[in-house]
Amino acid sequence: STTDSALQSAGNLLIRAKEITLASSNDTVNSEQRKTAAIEVSGIYDQMVQVANTRLGSKYIFAGTNVLTESFDSNGTYNGNSKGIDVEIDIKKRMTINFKGEDIFKGTAGGEDIFNVLNDLKTALENNDGDNIRAQIGKIDNSINQVLDYRANAGAKVNQIERTQEWFQNSKSRLDVLLSDNEDADIIEVMTQLAKEQFAYKATLATTAKIMSNSLTQFLR
Repeated sequence: STTDSALQSAGNLLIRAKEITLASSNDTVNSEQRKTAAIEVSGIYDQMVQVANTRLGSKYIFAGTNVLTESFDSNGTYNGNSKGIDVEIDIKKRMTINFKGEDIFKGTAGGEDIFNVLNDLKTALENNDGDNIRAQIGKIDNSINQVLDYRANAGAKVNQIERTQEWFQNSKSRLDVLLSDNEDADIIEVMTQLAKEQFAYKATLATTAKIMSNSLTQFLR
């Protein structure tokens, strides 16, 4: 869930970067306007680094198993590793619950280096370079889709965990019913049986007392 929230933030930042790119790609935009846009893109870059360094408690979620080390530095260099964090969610069934930052933000699986895309956009805006500004549009689209793919994967994992949890809860409910049928007492039946046994006990006492009384009288005679 934390991963999904972080990826949503990353996607929103890229959408804003695309809006800036489209607005600045028109040749009617002057150099001063593009420099102002470059300042905003620089801020988006810094925010993207913060998102890539999202933590859950004290652990960086995009650093592989190197969770106590900051995932990325301010230059977008990856400090984590390529290892997955596996947990058992059922008997003999394990799930990798983390996504490696180098795949999402650096595109090591054949995608875009999001930090480079934002940095190239900033440079093109600062240099008033319309052609290079327009060249980033497709790369930003690829980056948006890249983040969406990982977000969809995160959502699928959350759904799988929730279905597994629901299955365990339903199984527990069924077992509770079986245990109740086999172990729990029927209070009405128990009280009825107890009353019968008390009546029989009192009857036995009365009979025994009568026999003992007769025997003692005969003995005294």
